[in-house]
Amino acid sequence: MAGTSWPDLEGGQKARASDVEAKFDWIEGSIVPMVAGNKTDGAYDLGESSYRWNVGYIKELASCAAREITLQVQTRYYKVMPGDLIPRSHQYGWDINPAYGQIFTAGTVVIAPVHLPQGASITGFKVFWYGQASASTAAVECNLVRSNHSATNATDFLTMAAANMINTLGAYSVEATSLTLTTVDVTSYNYALRLYAHTSATHYFEGALITYQIKGVLPLL
Repeated sequence: MAGTSWPDLEGGQKARASDVEAKFDWIEGSIVPMVAGNKTDGAYDLGESSYRWNVGYIKELASCAAREITLQVQTRYYKVMPGDLIPRSHQYGWDINPAYGQIFTAGTVVIAPVHLPQGASITGFKVFWYGQASASTAAVECNLVRSNHSATNATDFLTMAAANMINTLGAYSVEATSLTLTTVDVTSYNYALRLYAHTSATHYFEGALITYQIKGVLPLL
């Protein structure tokens, strides 16, 4: 910008080129597209696909009757930590610390709520494990589940994705090979992570990562 005020141009008088250029360095009031001095609707874009503005500071986005604002699809991640999980009812067999959770009793069920934005599309589900020598294939199930608001039993849920423990020693991750019911609808359903132990052994749950996509303006977290 060229200064803090606009130069005054008088009718019928010559103007310096620098004064004319300075007039275009400041914009006040509403900006509307025009053709040949007349306002027009839907004729021009702000920027282009290869020539974009860097950062936009907009107080409010308003919908237009003729054309809606199009927002780019964003990929986001939701992390479930061991400390987020709590045992179902009064079962004992779950111990946590900041780094991992231990399941050491067969039949143990632990659950964590999952909070995803309305309309999100889930595209990935990965679980991080640490296997011991006593671990067996599918010793622990880890499922992303959905239940409706009329659920009354512990089994009233549908599995959306599974990434179960496998017979591997040390640290590893398992990613779900299939996903179902992937569109998030928080107005009708609850979402949760559910772990179930099939065998009695020390199994380490290190965390889970949910990948989703959303069209909209969200916080950076």
